[in-house]
Amino acid sequence: MESNNVVLNVDTALVRWWTTINERIRLLKQDGKRPVLIALSRKMPRLIEWFLYNFLPKHPELPSKELFTECELTTELSIPFRATIYKVDAEESYILLDDIIIHGTTLRNVASDLYLISQIDGCGKQCYLSSIFMYNGLVNMPSNVYTEDVDQLIPIGKEDASKVISEMARRIRTANLPLDLEYPILRMDATDSYSAKDVYEHFKSISDCTYLGEWENTATLIFKQDSKVSDFAKMRFFESDRFFSFEIFSPYSLPDYLETAVDYNLFAEGSYRNLWETIIFPVLNYFESHSFLFNEPNGFVLRQNIGRSIIVWANYLLSVSFMIDKCVEIIPTHLRDRLKILGDDVSLILGSRYSEMVICKIRKIVSEKLTSAVNVANEIVGIDCFAPKQFETEYSLFKAYCASHSLSIQDVLARIFRFQHFANVVYDKPQYKFERLFYGETYSSLTKICAPYFGEENINLDINKWIDDQIDNGVIVPKYELYTNQDGYRRWRRFFHAGLNVAE
Repeated sequence: MESNNVVLNVDTALVRWWTTINERIRLLKQDGKRPVLIALSRKMPRLIEWFLYNFLPKHPELPSKELFTECELTTELSIPFRATIYKVDAEESYILLDDIIIHGTTLRNVASDLYLISQIDGCGKQCYLSSIFMYNGLVNMPSNVYTEDVDQLIPIGKEDASKVISEMARRIRTANLPLDLEYPILRMDATDSYSAKDVYEHFKSISDCTYLGEWENTATLIFKQDSKVSDFAKMRFFESDRFFSFEIFSPYSLPDYLETAVDYNLFAEGSYRNLWETIIFPVLNYFESHSFLFNEPNGFVLRQNIGRSIIVWANYLLSVSFMIDKCVEIIPTHLRDRLKILGDDVSLILGSRYSEMVICKIRKIVSEKLTSAVNVANEIVGIDCFAPKQFETEYSLFKAYCASHSLSIQDVLARIFRFQHFANVVYDKPQYKFERLFYGETYSSLTKICAPYFGEENINLDINKWIDDQIDNGVIVPKYELYTNQDGYRRWRRFFHAGLNVAE
């Protein structure tokens, strides 16, 4: 498939998807339903944002965005939070949005979570699937899922899949939107008289950070950070036609808050503690009262996803505190007043109602420059990478071979993540169909692999820059995963695994 044909193929698919999704929303509303759009993180929310503001205005012949924007748009991360604040009734219907269906595993798990939660009040929710491309057939879906909108999709092969995924990733990059939506993002209107450089030039002088440089209208700063505080700390800058965006990352390895022995008092400072408890206590109480769900088929997946959503919220607030501690004072007052955390971004994590409740409190914390000590230690001792048990030895040997037989750090990393990719021939075997989902690496594990062969100097910076670039390209997917530490306690940590767009 030639490059021009790829563009045309993606354009055609987007037109078809937009027409279909608008018709589905219209029919649901006609039937008295309230459509809730659940865009699978991480790419789909940003692809939608790019589509609405960059693609749709160039195609006046297509349905307008009005019907779409009348619906709540969120992600699967908000499902546990929404369950505690929304009255569960049969009026609400879900539309799950994805860019490409490989096996449909994630879609199935999200649909199953919605199905299980809806059983609490005895009303099975309608759940529709919507995708732009189909690589493979759907796995078994729960009984509440309607697949007619994706049944008409034309399947595409491995070669075409890689090309169209690359093309869609390129389009998201042209909008220069932060793909990681799980961390605080300060935005400034691009129509402002100041530029992004007016802001990040101030950060380049910070003594405890390293400036990685600029590429494709983005820039990154790496903060020197005690590993006992967080796994890593960085700030990324994005300059688009609509916003200048500044995203702060400071993720901790944290306990599994669904465990009964966990101390829930994460924050010392009252404002942070209030924001934390306002969200997680209703979730913990709600699912403790309905713990029977975890014993249902696919209940284990539901439990994992609830725990992950809680950890995302914890690390969002931890990164807010880090941002204020390290960054806010450096921003000149005349620029600081223009930087805002948007409710729409928070809504992707919490859902619209919780977002409306907390966004003013978050902004107040930022404006008052409040930080908080943390009542739990970051634990980085123990697992920093993992692989499916049947591939552990092969994977470990392969990583060692790559490190010793590669000419650059970038080549080592590319080969490692290529091994995990769904196009690896081993995953065509039915018994290994979903194993690509169960790999994870961290900055520390990748450093351990590369350091003996490439030295310690600047290795962390090279890995960070490569990872950032590959995340933007859809090659790498960061995700919080649950592991058991050496003492037998379960903790969450942020790992990287292969996305759909790994180069052959």
